Amino acid sequence: TVANSWDPELGERVGAAIRDEPNLLFWYGWDEPNLGDWKIALHVQKMYNETVRTADPRHVMFGLYARYIPPVPEAVEFFDMLGYDVYTYTQWEGQYADVCGAMAAQTAQLDARAAERRQPVWMVPMGTALDPVRVPRPLSGQEQLCQTYAAIIHGAKGLLYFHYNSTY
Repeated sequence: TVANSWDPELGERVGAAIRDEPNLLFWYGWDEPNLGDWKIALHVQKMYNETVRTADPRHVMFGLYARYIPPVPEAVEFFDMLGYDVYTYTQWEGQYADVCGAMAAQTAQLDARAAERRQPVWMVPMGTALDPVRVPRPLSGQEQLCQTYAAIIHGAKGLLYFHYNSTY
């Protein structure tokens, strides 16, 4: 497993090599650690965090989750800023078909959780769509604008657009 093969010396060397890069905005934590076995993922994130903080104490750590954060303190304490991947499914039924509503609700939810530790929120809106098997069409320009403004209105301090390598 990743937890058993973690090499802190390699992490420190990588951190030392790039910490002075002018375009380094932040360190990216374990991607969506709430999916799968989040307890193992948070254990790995703890090791990664300790390594990166040793190599580069100046840059912040960004934690990105998919729609929810496990209800334990360590799920947010390793990170300086928090984000959600908001996967919307155009032309489907249910709450995630409403591109703007899903973004607004999830941004507000994350902003409330992040406020406990005064962490800024960055949201990850869809750049186009997920793959054509799951989503019949990419987002329209109007849906793009709506999700972007919904995130900002509901508390996001930054945005990173997700683009799935697809055939759209």
